[in-house]
Amino acid sequence: MSSGQLTNKGELVQRLEKALAYWHGTNEVLFVGNGTIPLKLSIKSLDLSGKIITMPFSYLDSTKAILWRTAPRSLQIWIRVRSV
Repeated sequence: MSSGQLTNKGELVQRLEKALAYWHGTNEVLFVGNGTIPLKLSIKSLDLSGKIITMPFSYLDSTKAILWRTAPRSLQIWIRVRSV
């Protein structure tokens, strides 16, 4: 951190992504800012639909990431109103 900058797409992050991609033998590695984004990306990229089983005592955003893709619209609205 000698640069004094913390960024999500800075030079050091990009270098680390490239190094990890090389290490794991893949083309790309993507760092994200929190745990909800990778859940949403995974569910969308795998085109998951229907029922997804989750832990009952999980962090709320884990369940919300699943509902974002699979829940009926009326349930999404109810959750948004109730969580405020």
